Amino acid sequence: MRDYFKGKEFQEDFCPENATLRFFYIHGGLHLYSQGEKILKITNKGENILEQCKQLWSDPNFRPLFIAEGTWRDKLKFIRNSDYLFFAYNRLKQNTDKLVVLGNPLNLDKNLLDKNHDFNKHLLDAIVESSPQTVAISIVDDGDVAQQIKYWEGVMKPDDIQFFDEKSHPLCSPGIRIEAD
Repeated sequence: MRDYFKGKEFQEDFCPENATLRFFYIHGGLHLYSQGEKILKITNKGENILEQCKQLWSDPNFRPLFIAEGTWRDKLKFIRNSDYLFFAYNRLKQNTDKLVVLGNPLNLDKNLLDKNHDFNKHLLDAIVESSPQTVAISIVDDGDVAQQIKYWEGVMKPDDIQFFDEKSHPLCSPGIRIEAD
């Protein structure tokens, strides 16, 4: 599994195209940060990631790299201003192979309660535009599974979609490791 980070530094050309599994943090993450033009990743040092973030973010030379709120337009603007996020987003838009959507509530109808129902429209549009062979979508069993499935079947061909319980996916295993070199 590769995520385009060599050690702790993002390198666009680090992952070979024949890598078994390519992994992207489309909206960044708590473990990603920038130092000037460099995009870096906290690597497991056996310390609590939140403590590591607290130490990094207290230094004005480091900025966290994640998108937490805003409309899809706001998020897309932020994505376009980050080398890593723009790279990951373009890879999503170009993916015609298999795709796993894990840990991201792309179900727009489900998010109407937030009165910001299109907050991930840019990701949904990228997936539909790229037309991957198969999309495996994680479903969180919050009592509304039927609505989530119905929504996805309305925006993509039902034969191209598979659903799974997010907790059952190997990527959610506590023992999973992403190779750094």
